[in-house]
Amino acid sequence: MEFVDHQIDDKLVGMLAVYQVHRFEKLIHDEVKKCSLNYIEKLLHKSEQSQQIDDCSPFQNHHQTSLAYQYYNLGRIYHFGFGSTSIDLSQAWKCYKYAAQYHHPTAIYQLGKLCGYHGCGYPFAKQLKNQHQVAIYRVRKYVTSASINPWCCQADYELTNDCKNNKMYYSALFNLKMSHLRLLSSFKDDEETKDLKDKMVNISGLDNLPKGNTIKLSTLYCQLGYAIAKLSQLNGENIDTIAYQYFTKAAKLDNPCGFIHLAIWKHSLDGSGSIMDSEEAYHLFRKADQLDHSQASFYLLYYYYTKFISTANDRYADLASVYSDRALSFPFASPLYYTTLLSLLRDTGCIDPNQCLSNLKLSIASEDYINQNGVRLSYLILGHIYKKGEWVKIDYSIAAHCFSRAAVLGQYQGIIEVAKLVEKGKIAVADIHTAIKLYRNVIDSTNVPNQVQAMALKRLGQLYIKMKITSSHHRGKDWIAQALHKFQRDTFDPISKCCAFYQMARIYHKGLGDDPKDLAKAESYYHQVLACSHHYQNPMYPTKAKRKLNELEKMTST
Repeated sequence: MEFVDHQIDDKLVGMLAVYQVHRFEKLIHDEVKKCSLNYIEKLLHKSEQSQQIDDCSPFQNHHQTSLAYQYYNLGRIYHFGFGSTSIDLSQAWKCYKYAAQYHHPTAIYQLGKLCGYHGCGYPFAKQLKNQHQVAIYRVRKYVTSASINPWCCQADYELTNDCKNNKMYYSALFNLKMSHLRLLSSFKDDEETKDLKDKMVNISGLDNLPKGNTIKLSTLYCQLGYAIAKLSQLNGENIDTIAYQYFTKAAKLDNPCGFIHLAIWKHSLDGSGSIMDSEEAYHLFRKADQLDHSQASFYLLYYYYTKFISTANDRYADLASVYSDRALSFPFASPLYYTTLLSLLRDTGCIDPNQCLSNLKLSIASEDYINQNGVRLSYLILGHIYKKGEWVKIDYSIAAHCFSRAAVLGQYQGIIEVAKLVEKGKIAVADIHTAIKLYRNVIDSTNVPNQVQAMALKRLGQLYIKMKITSSHHRGKDWIAQALHKFQRDTFDPISKCCAFYQMARIYHKGLGDDPKDLAKAESYYHQVLACSHHYQNPMYPTKAKRKLNELEKMTST
């Protein structure tokens, strides 16, 4: 899973802020809050007769996972004041605490972040008299969160930065490792023992924790393994093999987090969120999924989705769909987005527009995994839906809002879409100069995907060619030539090819490049668009290509 490391600059953020319609998200967050409250009430009513929460596998119970998600959603709304809700850190803490009881890793992380903030009146935080105690508390929360899943939230990232910038945090992490080792020294945890059990461990004596604190032995293994791995990483060393031994012990006790950590630290590209690079990682995620770890289900969904996109093999799409159902039991933005996109790309004939819209709106109002892919891509898809009026009434202002939000989160395609609306006067009086500025920002930025830069070059070239100035005309032709060169290199997957072939067809059809119109080449590229999209339902380029081919056919016949 790739991280977004090319956020747009502040100047461009300011330009895009003009096009944001905050009432749109306000309504969505208010609806999410209402749904979460209703869902919690129903689930609690159903579980009144059920047994108390058992600290077994963090993801063994679907209802517990759902409750954790809904409580976290509420806490996030109170924490940041989303929608019509005012910021209330005390209420946010209460919701996060409920979610943390059900092992929600991001809720645990947020409890650590809120520690020491004014307005968070929880008793234990009041006992923290100085920054040293705050550091100890936060490190414990960050480790607890990241030991469940280091890719789930900012806990791992925050812990890394804090330990690098503040010796108190590094010392707290080191002391946590040592205290866990001392605690485990009192246990006979010989892994050769056939009847090894995941017994409860009393941790009340650690760092002055309140009485009655107990966790499973396997959870302790995961926390210790993570602390050892993180210390190795902070020291610039290879991951200590002892960390893998503790993850393996946790896995032998059927703790899915043990399998997750082995996959991430031992078999991913860099141990910090990259796509898995071996079949071993895939098998470890499968084992975690079999133990009802819904986040492992999402990684498998993403794995098969990328396989489907790169190979056009429907078998991979079917497997992705299987895992999507389980991934949605922990409906962060990314599972919602990829599940929706999967249904849109496949021509199954049973697309539910209301469900797709609901998923995309819920996605932009939800927390996401650390790379934020689901949120920014959901904004982009929603922008296209409101721009074209698919399933909804056309609303260019909402489309511009969604495109600008996608851009602010690092999806540069959103900048181009906003510029197109500005250029054509869809959201205000046509403003060519502002559109040019937006296109130039994409072209001049680094780390922009090849295809997005090519799109900006093509649009900018067309604008300059239309100008009645010779120098501008030549400059426009030069940009079109650069765009054509970039499109010809864009062959990563069928969706990218589909877009690139269509854009090249339009360049030859209109005669935008140095050469005059070449209808034969245009027709060839239109046919390649259809050939690339035969295995999935693309709502844009195949339809356009068919229409243009019909126009060419009529021209030829006359």
